[in-house]
Amino acid sequence: MNINQHKTYNDVNIEEYEQNGWNFIFTKAGMYNTSDLEMLQHALNLQGIPDITNGNNCGLIYNKQFNFGFLVDPKDALYLCNYQARDSNYIDIKKELKSNKLNYISMIPEQAQIKYANIWNQKQNADIKILNKISDTFYSSPYKGTIVDGDQISYQFQRFKQISGIKGKSIFEQQLNENLIKNEVDYLNQVYNTNSKTFHCECTEDEIPLNNLTPENPIKWAAHISLFEDELGDNGLSNCEYRFRIMGDCFFGLIRNYLRIDDVLVRILDTRIYHQFNWNYILRDFTHREDSWANIQKNGFNFTPQWLTDQNQSFLIQNSVPIQLHINDKIYFKVS
Repeated sequence: MNINQHKTYNDVNIEEYEQNGWNFIFTKAGMYNTSDLEMLQHALNLQGIPDITNGNNCGLIYNKQFNFGFLVDPKDALYLCNYQARDSNYIDIKKELKSNKLNYISMIPEQAQIKYANIWNQKQNADIKILNKISDTFYSSPYKGTIVDGDQISYQFQRFKQISGIKGKSIFEQQLNENLIKNEVDYLNQVYNTNSKTFHCECTEDEIPLNNLTPENPIKWAAHISLFEDELGDNGLSNCEYRFRIMGDCFFGLIRNYLRIDDVLVRILDTRIYHQFNWNYILRDFTHREDSWANIQKNGFNFTPQWLTDQNQSFLIQNSVPIQLHINDKIYFKVS
């Protein structure tokens, strides 16, 4: 039986849906204030943090029978803006073919610069102190979602108050403080440093069947959350969003990290997940698109003022940005 619920408490809106043994829970809340941002930036060891960070906008998919969960969380995405976190979580799944480390990244984005960075770097000024960069200040995160199992998913249950049988307050009922954020980050380190004893992923050549994502297979439920956004000091745009939908026989999600540096480059990091309800795995598709501003323009795309202000600009330009990397894997959550 399908269950569709909307609940609101403490300025957090919760949307819930249930189908074929899967629960789908999305939360939406306001953006973090300055104090919250400073605490989160410090806890994640970042040099900067997006001006708009919707820290409690989350999406959780879980299957109680198999104790399997897939989470999308802005804190997790920003965690992978730290260079050390990227280095320790990169895996070339095409070489390893199979892995019990489920929360890995498939590429490390190259460092980018704004248009006039080279001119600034050439200026000699003894009074300017050069700081070692520890994180990506363009927030180009290769985040592919967070897979949770076992004890980890019990922690996530506490985040979503309406799940029955879980004691303790949801984090939405607590005032944000340093200890709370520290607990969140400690949990995050545990997730990324732990190999699954139950699930595994395998590299695959299989592709998401796009013919099953047409209007002929109508959407029964959908959700959309913004994780973060920053205008890069009026030098472009960096944002991350999650779009999700459920059809009668499957579900599909898209995590998109989009970076536009004006007159320099466009980069799109997409993670798509797809599952048919009779499968014992989730198919995950990671695609990296990138090209210079000049090349995109030379190949016929017109950077108009209207496009620059369009909220869907990444979708309007995506086919004009060439694919640099495409990797698919299957996340097995039960033995066939």
